[in-house]
Amino acid sequence: MKLNITAIQQQVLDGLASCGGTCSYKQLFRVCYGLRWEDMPSVERSRLGVSVRGLEKKGLVRITRRWGTWGYGQPETVELTELGRQQLYPA
Repeated sequence: MKLNITAIQQQVLDGLASCGGTCSYKQLFRVCYGLRWEDMPSVERSRLGVSVRGLEKKGLVRITRRWGTWGYGQPETVELTELGRQQLYPA
């Protein structure tokens, strides 16, 4: 089953596939854009973050979070799921 995804989401999936399927959240920016997280404009960091969360909602990636004391999770790692691999490499 092929899901509708945006160009940025496709770039995230391709980036994850190129680095073995898992990488740290901040490293994902280098994988997708070739820039460090710190060097990206905040609007681009936000756009990529929203795209990654959209992929998580579709079940294509899994985000591991470190939970803070205020009840929100800081993303630590992003992992391609089996459904995400099927999206990239349909049978």
